Order: sequence, then structure tokens, then C-alpha cells
Amino acid sequence: MDLKLIIKLVKKSYPFMRPYMLRNIIAIVLNQLSMVLVLLVPLLIKILVDDILMTQNFNQLILFGIAMFGIYLLSNVFAFLSNYIYANFAESFVIDARNLLYDKLLNMKMSFFIKEKVGNIVSRLRDDAAEIHSLLSFILDKILINIVKVIIIFIILFKMNFYLALISIITIPIFIFVNNFFSQKLREQSHITRQYFADLMSFFMNSFSKIILIKNFCYENQEKEKHNVISKKLRHSMIRGEILGYLVMEVTRLVTNFSGVIILTLGGYMVLKGKLTVGELIAYYTYLKLIYDPILDLTRSTALINRTIAGMERYFEYFELDELEEKDKGIEVPFTGDIKLENVSFKYIDEPIYTGVNLQIKPKEKILILGKSGQGKTTLAYLLKGFYQPQRGEILLDGYNIQQINLVSLRKNIGYLPQEAFIIDGTIRENLTCVKEDATEEEMWWALDQAQIGDYIRTQLKNGLDEVLSNNGSSLSGGQRQRISIARLFLQNPKIIIFDEIFTGLDLETEKYIWNNIKKFIKDKTALFISHKIVEPNYFDSFCLVKNNKIIKFSSFAELEQEESYFAYLEDSKVS
Repeated sequence: MDLKLIIKLVKKSYPFMRPYMLRNIIAIVLNQLSMVLVLLVPLLIKILVDDILMTQNFNQLILFGIAMFGIYLLSNVFAFLSNYIYANFAESFVIDARNLLYDKLLNMKMSFFIKEKVGNIVSRLRDDAAEIHSLLSFILDKILINIVKVIIIFIILFKMNFYLALISIITIPIFIFVNNFFSQKLREQSHITRQYFADLMSFFMNSFSKIILIKNFCYENQEKEKHNVISKKLRHSMIRGEILGYLVMEVTRLVTNFSGVIILTLGGYMVLKGKLTVGELIAYYTYLKLIYDPILDLTRSTALINRTIAGMERYFEYFELDELEEKDKGIEVPFTGDIKLENVSFKYIDEPIYTGVNLQIKPKEKILILGKSGQGKTTLAYLLKGFYQPQRGEILLDGYNIQQINLVSLRKNIGYLPQEAFIIDGTIRENLTCVKEDATEEEMWWALDQAQIGDYIRTQLKNGLDEVLSNNGSSLSGGQRQRISIARLFLQNPKIIIFDEIFTGLDLETEKYIWNNIKKFIKDKTALFISHKIVEPNYFDSFCLVKNNKIIKFSSFAELEQEESYFAYLEDSKVS
């Protein structure tokens, strides 16, 4: 085991441990008392063999039985109280660690989520967060107690027979060598196993998120093959880790058994020579076995501790990343709707999306943004919302660089309605108040009516606003989910709005009704419409065509129609 690394990780874990320190110390003290009482047993056995049985003293035999029973009773009571105290704070401790990591993740920049697999994140939240508790429990409980136990027993052994004690300790260097030799390999293997497990979690999440696609194309067998490949790698890695752990345990067991044979042989010789009593030999051998038990426990713990260390290292990796959003900083701006992109360039990892884009959007301007899939229309929304930052150039709102503006204010004042409707697991009321906590029922019903979903909720859902939705609103149709999202936007009432394919899943009649309500709603707002189809072209003040990493702006539909690239867009997108 790498003690320096363990100490480093324990120091990092101290903030989690601090609230539970007193209870943990009490649990440790009780456990130590339980252990010390058990160590009295070999001494009592020596007295039984050398004194009580030799003198055939029946009264002392009765006292011996009472003493033994009392020792075991107290030891068990102390052990139970220790475990009881420990159980009461252990789970709270894990939850605190998990909550801290979750809070950290919620405040990470979007660039982090582009690079990191969802399964990897879930694995660290679910498994690695619990490893802090596991390591501390081993250090403050089993390892600490076993070390104290070994020290006490060694003192007793040297007091009983100095020469036998010297012979007994020859196994310690061998034990340390074996332990150190395998520890690094075990930790490396644990890292590999955890990564394979995270890959498996990512595969499961991805597979079930596209289950309709899999069934639609009868792709089940191919998915099974992919699963088998990942599972095979995980299985081999886990088996290798188990074998390494068992190898450490058995080699150490062989060393300790060899030492026991030597002690019994030499001790028997000393009994024959009258230098040692039978009771002393029995007590000595019992202590020797007691000292090997904690050593074996330490060895058995090596595999688990190394796996735990690997988990803790993965857990703390996220805390060392400098990718946090600074939501409490920045200036406030009026959000008049004046937007300017100056020489903006942006790419996802190595894929260029925008190169030297310049764009001016005036207050209250209504813009239709057209372009083929994958050209970067939605990316523009993400840049304006502050999800991503351009690698070059500036995005200005009211003349201020977007990175200088308070992030919370920015996101509250720039509304974004994505193409895919997202429903929060909870009531319809919670799905609305998430954008306006103090919204009245009257305001909520107004927003729902504007999105033409109010009547359905009143008449078809028995709990109305308190109807519980789960699994991204799976009990609703796609169009109904979209209308709740639109209602949420009405209630938010932002100053700048970005609509991304808002009519997905809506029939023509509903689309027309909502479109008229939206036009009234955004009359005095700046609005950007991302769409594949042109609805009421005469309504828009200007048009943008996203193509070849550029955004080309046209002041009218007539000007757009004269552009060659527009006809290419119509042909490619099959839009009329």
C-alpha cells in the first residue's frame, strides 16, 4: 500500500469527516476496548493450564469460567455499540460526499460534458463517492485496530519469551515485501476495472435511450454483440484483480503458517528442557495466531484498499478540474436585445462550427435562422446562453462581452426553447415554477392556455397542476410535452428568446394557434427562430443562412431568395 497516497487522500477527505469525528472516535475507542478484552483470553488460558488444572482447584475453575464469560460478554457489547454508532453516520457520510460531487458537476461548464461520458459521471457519483467512506472505515477501524493489536501482542510476546519473539518477527519483512510488490499492480488493475465498468454504464444508458431505434431496425443482435465485447473486457479485468488479491492472501498465509510451525517446534523443545511451561507455550502460540490474524486481515484488505484508492482518486479528479461556471460574478445589463458577434470562431473539440462570424441583431428584431442539420444553428443558441465560449472573437450584449455578464441573469433573460422538449420529473406545477418560483396559479393557467394545453390538463388529468410526470413525461405525447415547454417559456417571460424547431410534434391547427400567441408574446422582444421550414416569411425582419461555418444575414426574404446558396439549401433540405 502507498501510505503517502493514503494520507493524501485522507487529508482531502477531512472536510467530509469533520462533522462525524466525535462519533467516529467513540466508535474506535469502543472497538479498541473490545479488542483489548479478547487479548486477555490467552493469559487466562495459561493460568488455567499451569495453575488451576495443576492444583485441581475447583473454586478457581468456577471463577475462570465467570471471568471468561464476562470478558466475551463485555467484548461483544463494546463491539455492538461501536458498530451501532458507526452504522448511524456511515450512510450520511457517503451521501454528503455524493452531494458535494453532484453540486460540483451541476456547476461544470458544458465543455466538460462534451468530453466526459455520462456513464463515467454516473459511476463516479454512485460508486466512487462511496469509496471515501470505505477507505476511512478501513483506516480508522480495521487497519488502526489491527495495527494496535499487533503492537500490543508483540509487547506481550517479548515479555513472555524474548528469543521466541525475535524468531516470530522474521516473517514481518517477508510480509511487507509481498504486500508492496502486489499493491501497485492491484491499484493499476482497479483503475482499469473501474474504467471498463464506467464504459459499460455508458453503453447501457446509450442503448436504452435509443431503444425505439434498436427495435425499429431490428438491431438487437448487434447491440448484444457490442455488450458482449465490453462485458468480456470487464470480466477479464475483474478476474485478474481477484486472482492478484487471492495470490497476496495465500502467499502471506504460507509465510505465517511456516512461522507457526517453527515456534511450536522450538517452543516444544523449550518445554522439554524445562525453560517453558505448557501453559506458556499454549498462550504464546495463541498470541502468535492472534497476531497473524490482523496481519492476514491487512493483507486481505490490500485488494479492497487498492480498489478503494483507485475510486477515491477518480472521485477527487473532478474536484481538481478548473471548469466551473462562475455564476455569482459579472455585471448586470438591461438586455435590450442588442446582440453582436464579432469575428467569432468556435469548434467542438476538433470540429470547426464557426469561423470568423460577424452578425448584428437589433433590439426587438425577429430573425429566421435557416440551415441544414449539423451546420451549427443550435450552437448559436448555446453560445448566446453562455453554455459555450468562443475560442476567438467576442459576443456582445448591449455592448458588453457576454463573458462579463452575470451568468444567472444572462440565462434568465435569454429564453431558449429547444427542439426536444424536456420534462422535469415532478408535477406540472413544478415544471412551470422552475422558471418562476413565485408564479400564481392564474399565471400558470394563462401560460398553459397560451400553449393550448390548459384544457387538456383541466379535463383529462385528475390532479390538474399537481399531476405527476416522470421519465421525461412519457405519459404525454411529444406534442403535449412541447406545449408544456412552450408554456414554461411564456411564464419565464425573458427579454430575448431563441426558438429551436418549436413546432416539432404539433398538428397544423395547434401550430397556427400557438404561432399567433407567440407573435403577440414577442412583440417587444428580440427573437431568433431556428427552423427547417419557413413560416410566414413576411413576418420576419431578417433572415440568416448558416452554411460552411458562416452565418450570412439577409435584410428581407426577397434578398434571401436571390441568394444562390438559398436554392442549394432548399434542394438539400427539401424545404419549400
